[in-house]
Amino acid sequence: MASIVTETLKQELVRPLLTNIKNGIDPAFYIGLSRSNPWTGGNDSAPAPRVDISEENRFRRGLQAVIKVNSASYVVPRNDWTSGTFYSQYDDKNILSDYPTANPFYVMNDNNQVFICLQIGRDTTGAKVASTIKPALENLHPFGTSDGYIWKFLYTVSALEANYYMTQNYMPVRYIESVDSNSTGAENKQWAVQNAAHGDQITSFIIEDSGSNYHVDSCDFRVNGVYNPFIIRTINAGKISKVSYAADSSTFHFQHNLDGAILTIDDTTGTGAIVRPVLSTSRGFGSNAVTDLKSQMILINSKITGNEPDFITSQDFRQICIIKNIKDSASSNNFTQITGKTLNSMTLSSQAVAISADRDIVGATSGAKAWVDHVVGNTIYYHQFDSTGYVPFVVGDSISETGGPGEGVILLPKIIGEANPRSGDILYIDNRAAVERVPNQTEDIKIVIKLDNCS
Repeated sequence: MASIVTETLKQELVRPLLTNIKNGIDPAFYIGLSRSNPWTGGNDSAPAPRVDISEENRFRRGLQAVIKVNSASYVVPRNDWTSGTFYSQYDDKNILSDYPTANPFYVMNDNNQVFICLQIGRDTTGAKVASTIKPALENLHPFGTSDGYIWKFLYTVSALEANYYMTQNYMPVRYIESVDSNSTGAENKQWAVQNAAHGDQITSFIIEDSGSNYHVDSCDFRVNGVYNPFIIRTINAGKISKVSYAADSSTFHFQHNLDGAILTIDDTTGTGAIVRPVLSTSRGFGSNAVTDLKSQMILINSKITGNEPDFITSQDFRQICIIKNIKDSASSNNFTQITGKTLNSMTLSSQAVAISADRDIVGATSGAKAWVDHVVGNTIYYHQFDSTGYVPFVVGDSISETGGPGEGVILLPKIIGEANPRSGDILYIDNRAAVERVPNQTEDIKIVIKLDNCS
């Protein structure tokens, strides 16, 4: 039996996650940085992560620190309006992949205003024309520009949203649940747009067959059998080349609240033309920009400042994760701090020669081996993995670094981090080339999760 998962269900699947992050309530979500040791294979090239427990366990072993997820938003691919582009128009028969990447059906202008294209411009022959007039009106209803395009304003991306969620490739999209005295002007405007939306509205007409022998004076258009004098048409050499609604000034008032729409053409000589009305969603464009723009992605954001004490500087990381409900190492409760160390550490009673990071250390008596992530005075942050083995270090043992002169004597062999890396549920892992953290650098971590493969 054939079945589909709708775009709305995909959005609903992540709505609780977005709500919990925005409200700062349990379950708690954290972003973690892991793996200071190079990738295997000699060239330090990141492999594709696998969906298995072994991959998760490898990540946990090298986890350096975690930071609470700051915020999250639905996002869509970013499409900046550019003069000379042939945009696509919304079509109720299209799924997201039907719209060419180079010719999107929505845009954001240089004022961060977002519009959906309801109808593209055409010349008198019916040929598509490029968009040359930037859409910029925050009308409640669709409006036209002199290049023949018809646009519908949806919302404006605020400066704060741009800071958190805008990237070179993605832009945020939102739905306003309610407004109050603390709402911004942009939020109040979008609220008005949402409430002014008309459901089941004809947004454009697509000519599937232009026919022949039609005449402007004798050609009447009927929607569901009723003559509509506000539908204008252009006929070129007997063929219907353009069909649209007439505008009141620059604003279009399309027919709406229709169960369906069929356009018929009355003409004494013309034959063969097929013109299909395009219908909006049942709630209408502007009622929910997340649905209008077919969002199938969320972006999760946190910023790690260079001087954040729980995160190592002058060191690499090669993995990023999202982890839910990581536990406090001192208890079985959820970790609740904004940031927390996760690496084990040892303290030395003495160092004959200072130990260096990014090398293995070996215990002379125990044979224990580990990778050194960071050294602060007589404290060494380290982790063990398969190539080092998991033999524990012991009190009083002498350690030396492989490939270097560092030597010392262990005072305390294992001090656990603030958050337990073996706890919590890992939701996301990203393997990448080495990224070095330096004291004057802020990591603006923006993770985009796509739901487009749900079926």
